[in-house]
Formats: sequence, C-alpha cells, structure tokens
Amino acid sequence: MPKRIFSILLALSLTLSVMPAMAAEIPEPSESEGGQDEFVCAANDTVLDLDNQSMSYTIQCVDGGTLSTQSEGKPKMLVFFTTTCWNCKSTLSGISRSEWAKSGQVDVYALELNNSSREAVINFRDEYCPEGGIQFGYGSNINMILWRYLGMNRISGRITTPAIIMIDANNRIKFMTTGLMTATEISRTYLPVLIPGYVPPVEPTGTPTPARTPVPTQTPVPTKSPVPTESPVPTQAPRPTSTPGGQETQFTDVRPGSWMESGIKFVNQRGLMVGLNASQFAPNQNLDRSMFAAVLYRLAGSPQVAFKNTFKDVPSGQWYSDAIIWAYENDIVRGLGDGYYGPKENITREQMARMLMQFGKNQGYNVSQSTDLNAFADQAAVSAWARENVRWAVGAGIISGTRVDNKAYLNPKGNATRAECAVMLTKFIQKYQ
Repeated sequence: MPKRIFSILLALSLTLSVMPAMAAEIPEPSESEGGQDEFVCAANDTVLDLDNQSMSYTIQCVDGGTLSTQSEGKPKMLVFFTTTCWNCKSTLSGISRSEWAKSGQVDVYALELNNSSREAVINFRDEYCPEGGIQFGYGSNINMILWRYLGMNRISGRITTPAIIMIDANNRIKFMTTGLMTATEISRTYLPVLIPGYVPPVEPTGTPTPARTPVPTQTPVPTKSPVPTESPVPTQAPRPTSTPGGQETQFTDVRPGSWMESGIKFVNQRGLMVGLNASQFAPNQNLDRSMFAAVLYRLAGSPQVAFKNTFKDVPSGQWYSDAIIWAYENDIVRGLGDGYYGPKENITREQMARMLMQFGKNQGYNVSQSTDLNAFADQAAVSAWARENVRWAVGAGIISGTRVDNKAYLNPKGNATRAECAVMLTKFIQKYQ
C-alpha cells in the first residue's frame, strides 16, 4: 500500500510540474535579503527615484556577450519573466511589436528567472517576440538580482510575473511593476515619466484608456488575486464549430448545481456561446478578445458589416472579423494601440466590464447605476480607465467578486474564463432586456 501511494503522489507531482501558468510566483532567494518578510507590495504606478548605481550586474545574453542593468545614458526596461507564464508571453509579445521598443527609444532586456537553458529562452523569443526590439538574458543570478531590486522598494510576498524595472537615462529607477502589462499602458502611463518630453503616439485605432496619472507615494495593494476555479490555459480559444439553435446542450464538464451552470445554460440556449463540441463547454478556459467581441455581436443580432482594414491583426474573412469591426465602429472596443486589436489575447475582467458597459450605451440602456469599490481589498488595482466601468458592473450586479479569507476581491486584471463570461452576460441580459 505505501508503495502504491508513493507512485500516485509521484505521478501527480510530475503532472502538476508541466502545467502552464498564467502568472508565475517569483521565487525568493534562499538566503535572507535583509528582512524581506516585512516588505509590502507597492502600487504599479508609484513614481520612484532610486539610485540604480548600486545595482550593477551583468547577465549573459542569448546572442552572446552580456547585458548590463545600468542605463548607460539611455532609458532601460528590465522585464523579469518565466518561459511558462502566459502573462509574460502576452506582455513581451506586445512590447516587441511596439514602435518605442523596435525603434530603440528604450532598451528592453527580458531576463529569464528560472535558470532555463539558453535554447529554451531562444525558443521563447522566436515564438513570442519574432519582431525583435528585445534582448534576452539568461543565467543563475537573475532571480537574486530581481529580489534585490524589489528589496529597494520594500516589495515582498506573492509577486507575480512579469516584474518590470524601469530606469531612466540618468540611471534612476522610476517604476517597479508586477503582473500583466500592455505596451500601450507602458507608453501612455510610464514612458512620459521615463523619457522627458515623450508624447504617446496617437493611433487612428484609438487606445483603450486615458493614461493614468502616476502618484508620488506608495499605495499598498493586496498580494493575492484569487480567481474562482480557474485553470491556466493557452491564450487562444478555439472557434465555435456549431450554433445551438436554441436547444439546450448537456455539457459533461459543467457540474450540476455549480455557480456557473445556470449562466452557461442561459447563453447556450440563446446561441450566444456554444461548446467546443457537443459535450464540452470548457468553462475554465480563458476567453480571448475575439470571442467576447463575437458574443456581443451575436447579442446585437449580427448586423451587416462592411469590412475595413482597421487593425493590422484583424484580416478580412476570419470568423471574428465582422464582430471586431462592428464593435470598433460602435465604440465598444478601441484596440490595444499601435494599430493592433489583439484578437487572441486573453480578455481581462476590467476589459470585459468596459466592453459590456459600452455595449449597453450603444443599445440605449440606462447604465448610470454605480457604486464605490471600497468593499474590495484590491480596489486600488482597478485601472483608472476602467474604474467607471467596474463601478457600474458592481453596482448593477454584473460583477460580485470572490471572497478569500473573509475578504472580497475583484481581480480586475485577471483573465476572464468562459464560465465567468457566461454568468456576467446572463446577469446583464436579465437586467436590461
């Protein structure tokens, strides 16, 4: 019996070790770094002014030579990542496509935290950052370097990747951020501080938000961002293969009586969301931006659309093309900036709240209901551009958050699952239609 139990535990540990992660927890170094247990996580948009001179390190570059952590007279961005983190893939992919990275306005170094091999880091680069604009580093000292940076700003606890250190041309550390970040958010919020006189480009496709105004003082935020029953999955969601035609489908992966069951049945019966096949809905799979645009397009009745070459990554003839063009023309979406929509990027909860509120306005619904977010421990994590939308969604009962250790959380920047989309959509329709 003991031998059989050992075999089961060994198999389970091997299975868990290969599961992809949406965001990795940054491992602390084995030796003490001067009382880190007392540190707290600072807000991402806190403006710092720390001397980077004492943080002089060199890292092996995958292309040969070394990379320096010093700014050397030019703004520098150190992006600490892991090759298995989907948020890292999304963040670095967006940065590599940005004009400010490709033109060399900022030196961007992507530094791998888990001491992966040179070949593994090169494979990551070639798959997710083929457009260049980023130099990649690897080695056993990177984890230690990150924690020493975080220690300068008294950050500890459960820090999620990617972690980004932004240094100006005078070798002063201006920002330390953790978690998912878009290239547009960096351009609009951080680069004007990092580069004096920098003006974010105005793209014809628009950008999702006005820039946040950085604050000069630290604002502690919770270190937890719980998500109910979410399982990490790749960012690409499969295209639906059928339309239910108003008939209910029994999905074997939706537990009877669960919090998601009624919402999934509701949207499936109305043809708004279909399963991956006749028996699988994939409720815990992340929803991407093309899928949610398609859902709202169906809810609007799938109106006729004349295709326009609006986004570089939305070609004509794709199953989601009409939905995204329609959503853009009706101010439901604005894109990620730099001419991209990001159809296969995971949609976050605050992005979903914005699109749903804009859809309500477009349909003539009264979406003026609102409430404060003080009941949520992570309310400070809501982006400034999304605060109105999230306040509406909470006030209207579309979003209720989750509870962990007797505290309520919104997890606004967390990826939304297909089940969560179904439940939010159900609440929205029942309230307004």
